[in-house]
Amino acid sequence: IIGSIINGKIQGTTTIPTGIASIQGFDFRVFPNPANNTLYFKDIAQLSIQEIVIYDLLGRTMMVSPYTAQLDISSLKSGVYFIRLSDEQMGSKTIRFVKE
Repeated sequence: IIGSIINGKIQGTTTIPTGIASIQGFDFRVFPNPANNTLYFKDIAQLSIQEIVIYDLLGRTMMVSPYTAQLDISSLKSGVYFIRLSDEQMGSKTIRFVKE
């Protein structure tokens, strides 16, 4: 609140927005997690996923794929990875998974 104090009273108050807005994104899950050779996606039926990107722990891109309901990850070595799905309208979301 901004204003001036005249004779002990606040005059001309204004509320200043904080710039913090509620941003709604989307959620998804992969299973099984940990996975051996194939990842399946859950909770994304209503989205228009453009691409799937998998990163290693150092942030290196390990795989880029158009969206499919299941993803072959057999070429990845065992370890921890991040998978990012991008939707044209909802933005992108990244989660962690483990490849056995």
